[in-house]
Amino acid sequence: MPAEGSGAFSLRALPPEERYETRRALGEGGMGEVRLCRDHLIGREVALKTVLGEHARREDIRARFVHEARVQGQLEHPAIVPVYDLGVDGSGNAFFTMRRVHGMTLEEVIAALRTGDPADQREYSRHRLLADFVRVCLAVHYAHERGVLHRDLKPANVMLGRFGEVYVLDWGLAKASGSGLTPPPSERAPSGREPVEGDTSGIATHQGTVIGTPAYMSPEQVQNAGLDARSDVYALGAILFELLTLEPLNGPGNIAALLQRTMKGVDARASVRAPERDVPPELEAICVRATALAPVDRFPDARAMADRIDAYLSGDRDAALRREMAKKHLDDARAAMKTALDGHDPNDAARAEALRAAGRAIALDPQDPEAGRVLVTLLTAPPKKPPREVLERFEEEAASAQHEMLPLGGTVYFGGALSLFLVQILVGVKSWQYVLVPLALWMLTASLAVWGYRTAEPLRSRLLLALMFTSASALAATSLIYGALLVLPILCCANMAGATLTTRPSRRARVRLLSLLALVVPLVATWLGVHPVAHTFDERGITIAATTVAMPRDMTMLAFGATYVLVILVVGKFCAQYRDRLHDAQLRNEVQAWQLRTAIGAKDP
Repeated sequence: MPAEGSGAFSLRALPPEERYETRRALGEGGMGEVRLCRDHLIGREVALKTVLGEHARREDIRARFVHEARVQGQLEHPAIVPVYDLGVDGSGNAFFTMRRVHGMTLEEVIAALRTGDPADQREYSRHRLLADFVRVCLAVHYAHERGVLHRDLKPANVMLGRFGEVYVLDWGLAKASGSGLTPPPSERAPSGREPVEGDTSGIATHQGTVIGTPAYMSPEQVQNAGLDARSDVYALGAILFELLTLEPLNGPGNIAALLQRTMKGVDARASVRAPERDVPPELEAICVRATALAPVDRFPDARAMADRIDAYLSGDRDAALRREMAKKHLDDARAAMKTALDGHDPNDAARAEALRAAGRAIALDPQDPEAGRVLVTLLTAPPKKPPREVLERFEEEAASAQHEMLPLGGTVYFGGALSLFLVQILVGVKSWQYVLVPLALWMLTASLAVWGYRTAEPLRSRLLLALMFTSASALAATSLIYGALLVLPILCCANMAGATLTTRPSRRARVRLLSLLALVVPLVATWLGVHPVAHTFDERGITIAATTVAMPRDMTMLAFGATYVLVILVVGKFCAQYRDRLHDAQLRNEVQAWQLRTAIGAKDP
């Protein structure tokens, strides 16, 4: 025991039975057992491994035991448990001590995940297990570079610590051609593609003898053929497959069945074997290549396999970050949407922020249905008052529609005035000045419409205002021909209908007022007796004394009939064309809405 004396700490050699105090058993294997011990010399807990009592006198077992201790002790890697001591106790039994590791084996982790416990699934996520597996691959590659094959890689020989530690355990079946041992001259290191033949543990590998765990052995290991690093790569592939699918690569069965399936070749496609696990195709391809039947088709070494998994994890980390950011934006969208739908959003700032946040969430994580639902809710629950930007855009669209209708309006004005003028000639003109005034005003109105179409803003706005006044003046002047009660009312209605359809809401009151004045002014003039067309009312009816045109009975009936038919056809055509434009705009909006719903995977509300 360490002793204190003269104020200084002194040391003395201790025999194993005094230095190591057994606390309890930790585990037992095929040829040895591991006990938890207290190292009184150092003052720490260690794991002490000894040969089982029934094998203690067998030289071959002792040689393999010493081989394991020396190989493991010389592999100085963070993922390989360090060996502290190697010796023989007072009873002549060989032992070695190593770090006491805490945690669960990968076999225990996989068994826990099979139960579906959410706590285990959160603690041992796929991302974490893959990151730990990369460290296993790197530890195995380090051993290969030192000339050591493990030959018994399996989930039970991988330990995951509580603080992120990862250990590759049990090097009892390791095959070494370096590491300070004295292999036969024919043996070579397994770091490349050259096979390592023979067994440097001092125990001959007899023909037909299988060394390893059948469920994870490569075909060449089953055949006891030449092994190299790719044999351990196969075992790593079998572990990876089980880690991803939670089922063994070779399935259940006795040893003979497992070995037969190994020699025949197994299907390592997780999408076929365990489609419910949703294994990414990149990881499936790694499993398939690592467990290929022929060594030449596998990864050349464990490092290449680790690099492929790490490359996948780099993308997976990016995806996880995107999902995390999408969740934050989705939370922001929900909060802003609540404000918008509660009616506390006078300037629509919250709605705009909710739409932007939902859009960001969908862009970062298109598969999240909740973000799509938030966006659809916002789109199908419009604000009580349209946002200012929407009103401005609507005004722009209205102005564009009005602009596109100007050529048709000019044509209607020109064609209507010309047709009316021809009718007047047909029935006979009495006073040309009264006929030419409305004709001139209609032609001016038609010219303004065409000029407005060809003119850019802001002059176009002033021209449209002038167009409203000239069309009203032309209407009022038309009463000079037939009076205020025959043709004028229908022309005023037609003009007001067309102007209302194509005019911005802010100008519609002005349109109605001007159309009303175009009818009222001639009526007042007639009532005051200052209108050139006089109207007389008596018990026999209404007498219209036209001083502008002649009104023979047949020709007048024909003229009025043709005029009314022409007005109906022209106005009908004008309204139909405008409605077609409106229908096209509505259809485009519906198509855009359908595309949006389809893009985000949302159903029609």
